[in-house]
Amino acid sequence: MKVTEKRVENSQAYLTVEVEETELDSSLEGAYKRLVQSTDIPGFRRGKASRDVLETFLGKDRLMEDALNNFLPEACFQLMKSEDIPAIAEPYIEVTSTSPLVFQAIFPLAPSVKLGDYRSINIAPEVVAVKDEDVDKVIEDLRHQQATWEAVDRAVAARNLVAIDVESNVEETPFVSGKGVEYLVVEGSKNPVPGFAEELIGLHSGEEKEFSLKLPEDFSNKEQAGKEAKFKVKVISVKEEKLPELDGSFVKSIAPDLEDLSSLKERIKENMTHQLEDKAMSDFEDRLLDEIVKKSTVEFPPFIVENEIDYLLQRQFEEWQRYPENVQESLRKIPEAKLRENLRPLAIKRVGRLLVMDEFAKAENIEVNEAEVDLEMSLMAGSEDNRKAIDTPENREVMRRYIRRRKAMEQLMAMAQNKPKDEEARVSPEGDAPQQQETQVAPDSANIEDNTNQT
Repeated sequence: MKVTEKRVENSQAYLTVEVEETELDSSLEGAYKRLVQSTDIPGFRRGKASRDVLETFLGKDRLMEDALNNFLPEACFQLMKSEDIPAIAEPYIEVTSTSPLVFQAIFPLAPSVKLGDYRSINIAPEVVAVKDEDVDKVIEDLRHQQATWEAVDRAVAARNLVAIDVESNVEETPFVSGKGVEYLVVEGSKNPVPGFAEELIGLHSGEEKEFSLKLPEDFSNKEQAGKEAKFKVKVISVKEEKLPELDGSFVKSIAPDLEDLSSLKERIKENMTHQLEDKAMSDFEDRLLDEIVKKSTVEFPPFIVENEIDYLLQRQFEEWQRYPENVQESLRKIPEAKLRENLRPLAIKRVGRLLVMDEFAKAENIEVNEAEVDLEMSLMAGSEDNRKAIDTPENREVMRRYIRRRKAMEQLMAMAQNKPKDEEARVSPEGDAPQQQETQVAPDSANIEDNTNQT
């Protein structure tokens, strides 16, 4: 074999190789011996036809294909040794010519990460505060959720619940239709199209109205976007909302253990504060990760991104199982190629973050001891039987990787705020924390570390 071109870029080694015809002889002979034993040729007993006869019957391309399936993997293995290529996975091979045999082999190499000046990062989580008017809005929303509706003999007004008969079309295509449809009149609503709710205001029960509305340019149905929809509506009934009084009964309906409105407001304020603090911390982590990645130089072979897309796609499929069957059926119609491309930006971002944080953990000498792994495995298992089922070397390594990344994130957060690391913090640099399972530890990502350590 003769290497006619060799270059390294994007964490991949590209080799163009030309093979002497004699180097293929043994592989072609092996292909002949395999194929002649499995091919029925008229006039010959199986296994007895000569190579020339077999080539005539199957075609030389079929023989070459079988020979290359065996020759190329071994050839690439030899190239890895002779060219000193530290590949971390099998190469991608493309045959560009068979006479003479010329092929390109692309070997994925270990990712390269060069950390920037992460010690200069100075970021803090946003300070959150819940205002009284925020609490009042939640109270008002709760009142609306428990409201009753009473029929009224007057014109439709905003926030009325109306029953309507509606027919519509876009050009000659039916659009929205229904008999006795209940519709909440909310000004500014885009359902079914902007302006529909406003057209109902002022109508009385039994009154009919015809009107036209232009569909938005970004309407979900691209064929109808920007076109005019013609509506015919008849109001059947009008109901107005009756909000519950802000008394003890209302409080009890929301929180049976509370007695008065002030206690309910205090609890709502506490819950909102916790939610805002959690979001502020999540945003803080995102900003930190973006900043340390921005300061770093990261290169990795494309196959790692493909593995991460596989992982994200599997998680998406699992999430879909929770949806109603009709929704699942609709989602299953989306081409997988489109799903993969939609997930690609997220996969690239996750891979970069994880690689940088792994390098950060190495730079900061962050280690995980067996006691830490034991504790997390016990917490996740929940019972001794589950613990025995999941406590395998492979799962322990996944858990060790998860803990190390979590500790690295804690360290980076403390450094960014110029304060000692809070040992009680429990955050994750990327992905989900391991969930309680009976048979395995859930990874926080695709097997990035596994792929990058096979050198």
